[in-house]
This record gives sequence, structure tokens and C-alpha cells, in this order.
Amino acid sequence: MSKNKILAIILSVLILITTVVLVIYFYPKYKFSYENVKDMLLSQETNFTNLHHKVEMYSGDDNLIGYYDIYIKDHLTYTYQLDKSTNESSEIFENRNKNSHITVINPRKRIIATTIPIYKTKNSDAFLEKASQNETNENLGVFEYLGIETFNNLDCLKVSLTDNYTDYQDVDIYYIDLATNLIVKNEYFTSKDSEELIKMHTEVNIFEFNTVKDEDLKPFNLDNYPEYSYRD
Repeated sequence: MSKNKILAIILSVLILITTVVLVIYFYPKYKFSYENVKDMLLSQETNFTNLHHKVEMYSGDDNLIGYYDIYIKDHLTYTYQLDKSTNESSEIFENRNKNSHITVINPRKRIIATTIPIYKTKNSDAFLEKASQNETNENLGVFEYLGIETFNNLDCLKVSLTDNYTDYQDVDIYYIDLATNLIVKNEYFTSKDSEELIKMHTEVNIFEFNTVKDEDLKPFNLDNYPEYSYRD
């Protein structure tokens, strides 16, 4: 084999290796660019008819500080919310058909009933709101693809949004379940004067579909709260 053929083969191999490396490096960044991730999140089903959504809140040192249990079935929503730091809980009753919203606060024994528009709270709202800041300020809502990781046995896309200020920065890291396009984990970090990032809190979302029964909704009944003050 001539020297020129050997050089040609070596060059071809080098070009092939370089192409593969470039594809491996750049394709995920393109596939999971901000615009594509935004489309993923916007494509998620938000008008759930039967959903149990549990939100667990953790401190920076990963201690559970509170949680929400949200039960959605048809037009009704029942939420139980607990804040461990204040030892206070709330029950929230929503009826979209009647456009009603009733909050029972324990242990302050207060009931607040209102008739307000019931907005759908999308799982992606916080991400999209922060990311949109980058459209008006290049230092806010800066998006970065961080790879694929497993969380709670789910294959998740990991991305971050960063707000850069003069003497500090805030970083939100999101884990998006690739099977449902739902955010299943959000970690919030901050740093001052470019020092090491410090984790402030973590939010974990757990979803169960088509498991909610009528008894999980616990329709509101004022007779169940005889000692509570009531305000329309």
C-alpha cells in the first residue's frame, strides 16, 4: 500500500472521529436548546382530569420542610398543604364549574371563601417565566443544557436557568421527565461575589395519573368546622 493511500486512510479516520465527536457534543445541545425545551414543556397535558400531584419542599440541607398534596378529578380540586416550620396547614377546595375557591387555615381556624377566576397552574410556569427574562435582559434567565440524568427511576433532561447580577447569581436547575415532559425536580442555588454555589431549597414533584377517587376530594362542608371564623 502506498504512502499516499495510508495517509488518505488516516485522514478519513480522523475526519470520521472528529465528525462523531462533534455530533455527540453538539447534537444534544441543539436537540435540547431553549426553544426545543420550551416546546416540550408547552406540549405537556395541563388540563388533567384525574391527577394526584404531590409537591415536596426541602431545605438547603435536604430536610423536608413542607409539602402539598393536590387531588384533581373532573372539575374539582382538593389541596392539603403543610408547612412544618410554622406547624400550619391549609385545605383548599376548588370547583371550576362554580368558579369557587375556599381556603381553610389551621390552626388559626379561619375560612376564606372567594369567587375568583380559577387559573390553571402549569407545571412549567416558573421555568417559562424565568426563561423569558432572557428575551429582555441577556443576564437573566440564561439557559444551559446539562445532560441526561436519572431521578426517581425516571430518565430526565437536566437544564439550568441563571440570573447574573452585579455581585451575586441565582441558579435554578430543572429535571424534566422525558416520558411526560413534566418537571419532576427543581433545585435553587445562589452565590455571592462568584463564590461557590449554595443550595437554598429543592422542590420535588411526584405525579400519579388516574388514581384519584371521589373520597380523595373531600368536598367542603362548613358544618365540619364549627369553631372556625368564616368570611365570604
